[in-house]
Amino acid sequence: MAHSHGITPEQLRKDNPYLGELARFGPIALGIGILLIAAGFVMNGGEAQQRFYFSYIHNYVFFMSISIGALLFTLVNHVARASWSVVIRRIPEFLAGSLWMMFFAGIPILLLVNSGNVEVYQWVNIGQWIDAAEQQIVHNKEAYLNTMFFNIRFVMYFVVFFLFGRALLLSNSLKQDNMADGDEKDRGTLRVWQLSAPGLLINFLVMTFFAIDLIMSLDPIWFSTMFGVYYFAGAMIGFFSTMILIFKWLQSKGRLKEAVTVEHYHDFGKFLFAFVFFWGYIAFSQYMLIWYASIPEETRWFHIRQNADWTPLAWFMLFGHFALPFAFLISRYIKRHNILLAVGAVWMLVLHWLDHFYQVIPEYQRITGSAVGGGLPFAFSDILCLLAIGFFWFGCFLITAGKNPIAPLGDPQIAKSLKFDNVKV
Repeated sequence: MAHSHGITPEQLRKDNPYLGELARFGPIALGIGILLIAAGFVMNGGEAQQRFYFSYIHNYVFFMSISIGALLFTLVNHVARASWSVVIRRIPEFLAGSLWMMFFAGIPILLLVNSGNVEVYQWVNIGQWIDAAEQQIVHNKEAYLNTMFFNIRFVMYFVVFFLFGRALLLSNSLKQDNMADGDEKDRGTLRVWQLSAPGLLINFLVMTFFAIDLIMSLDPIWFSTMFGVYYFAGAMIGFFSTMILIFKWLQSKGRLKEAVTVEHYHDFGKFLFAFVFFWGYIAFSQYMLIWYASIPEETRWFHIRQNADWTPLAWFMLFGHFALPFAFLISRYIKRHNILLAVGAVWMLVLHWLDHFYQVIPEYQRITGSAVGGGLPFAFSDILCLLAIGFFWFGCFLITAGKNPIAPLGDPQIAKSLKFDNVKV
């Protein structure tokens, strides 16, 4: 539903739709991230290095999930030919366009796998396992779980991310900024619409195998046919929470204050609410199916997460990641109140981080045989890796944004997006 309250594309061009001096922090943030990553490996030698690797994987998949969510969101909007999201689409395009750069933050994981060290990914050398039955189970998966195929898949993930996130979505969008209206611009939009449909399928598959390789294979015995969609649900929660906070930050710096309205925040809130519910549904479905089937290879994953150390976090996730935000975000008033919505976004990002902590760190306890009863094994390396990869990720985002407009000024549907209004029922 359109009303006349929105600004025009001409006014948008005068609304300072650029990062300007904010983009100068990009190389600095990237440099800080690299230094912190290097410092982490220097500080965590010997026995501490194993715990550091688990922290690194935990935070790496956390930040990757936000950018993957941005890529999927942008593809979906092109497939649906949505107009409401055009004015806010450049930020997810920057996130998707910088996704390929996260390959370099993943190099330590590649080195770990190729080192043959079984203290993290045990499948890299199943001959070192004592339990013959477990060896046989993993041996049956050896056609997939082997170092060479892992390397190929890991590289291919980022090739796909580059082709769709940078070469297709962001590049075409930036070209339109300086193009006059006409057939050429319309053909470019149509080409992106056409390629986004197969791109959505391809990137869903890539996301699924990425989650399997980096998280699920930490326990090569365990398997779940729902883990890919579980990772997707969390990724979208992380993405929409991040979008709310990025636009609040931009508007506090005087960017897009008139272009991005309460109507757009309302839709962010609706999507966040929807994926909170979807995450709860998927989490319950995965648990219920594994509990009902009671197959040892499946139940072992939940067994360690239901001991005395992890039970409080499991209950906290149930209420903090689902019940509480469900009740909070169901209100239309909350979704249209920028400050309260931002509070909810911060809460969901923290819970999203804890969700990945819950997925990754118990495998450290399983592999090391850590004693039960010592509480949750939080470590300094968890915060160090959060800061290190966080700075690296944010630096990639700012460098990709650079001097480009932070709104797609040349998109044919920009005028309709600027006048977007939610229907009140």
